[in-house]
Parts: sequence; structure tokens; C-alpha cells
Amino acid sequence: MDFITQSADFPKLPDFLADINGPFTTRRDLDFNTVPKSQRGGGKMPLHEINGALFDGHHVDQPIFLNATEEWTISNGTVDIAHPFHIHVNPFQIVEVFQPNSADAKNPNSTCFADPTKPVTWKPCVPITPPYAWWDAFAIPTARADKLPSSVCTQLEQCPADIQPFTACSSGSCTTTIPGHFKMRSRFVDFTGQYVLHCHILAHEDRGMMQLVEVLPVPDAGIAHH
Repeated sequence: MDFITQSADFPKLPDFLADINGPFTTRRDLDFNTVPKSQRGGGKMPLHEINGALFDGHHVDQPIFLNATEEWTISNGTVDIAHPFHIHVNPFQIVEVFQPNSADAKNPNSTCFADPTKPVTWKPCVPITPPYAWWDAFAIPTARADKLPSSVCTQLEQCPADIQPFTACSSGSCTTTIPGHFKMRSRFVDFTGQYVLHCHILAHEDRGMMQLVEVLPVPDAGIAHH
């Protein structure tokens, strides 16, 4: 058979593959980061964390009710590794990508400049428009570390309050790390039970960069979820 070239001849897209536009049950933030073990009590091997913690197979990090529609922001605080985010069972759609190391984001003369002193500018310049692609793995853009001028601050408590969580100071010099991120949407359908999300770099996953997800049956009417 000839390859279909006319959109009018394409088969109808199944309803379950329609773009995810909400309403959203929950919004979540997941922060991936690789840090020297010296920052967590010594040793030579780096730690690969999600939300500041290593994997615990006895703790459910992300409890979700069946048929929930959610929007997650997946961030990367590592400056030299684009951690590949992967989640089992349910695919996702990406609706936003912020790359602080792109040419425009690094150019102070660009309207897309990501200013290390202004977190409000840490966002994509060009939007992603529908129809959205489906993914089960996507590399989180790398972070960017910028040394701050001494006129901004030389000690953490002198830095603007909104950049302090992203800033480290030593010997009179401060550096702000601008995380890369993407925003994804997913429907949690069909399957109830436990599975994982993780960095798709095996050494990172095995050394802690993984979380446990559990999809729960919808509770009976009148039972509140907290």
C-alpha cells in the first residue's frame, strides 16, 4: 500500500491520545540534582537525589488517585548533566521547556535572557504549541551557574531573598544556579499499584535518583483525601 500523505485520509486519533488540557487534579514539583557527597557528610561519590532525598523503596513519594490528570514541573539543578526523566506505565506530554544554557537565555541583550538575579525571567521564550508529542523519557535541561557581581551580594543573607534558595556563597563570592526544567502532563489511567520514576542513567538510578509512585483506587464517596 502507498504511504498515506493526506491528513484527511489519516485514521481517527483515539480519544485516549487527545491532548491533555485539564482540568488538573494536582500539580507537582520534582527537583533532580547531583551533588558532591561532601555536601552531605563526606565521601568521594556524588549523590543523585530527587527533592533532596535518595530512593526509599518503603516510602511512596507520589500517591495518585486513578484517573487523575496532573501537571508536573520537572527541574534539574545539575549544571553538567541533563538527567533523562523516565516514568513507567503512563506516558506524558510536554507543554513547556526551559533551557537556561541556550544562546538566547545566556545573552544579556536578548529578550529571552535568564537573569540570575530575577527568577521571574527563568522561563521559556518560545512556547510549545499543540498538538503535543507523547513521551516516556525526556532529558531535563541542564542548570546554569552564574557568578554574581559583588554589587549584588557577597554573602548569602545580602542576596535578594528570591534567589537565596538557588545561591551559594564562599570567600566573599556568590553563585546562583538557574535550574533547567520542563513541564509535563499525564493521565493516570487503567493501572493501580506501585511503580517508579527515575533518572534513565543507570548509575544515577541505582545510587538514589528514583521515586516510588502509587496509583490508588478512587475512594468511596464521602472519604476525603489529604
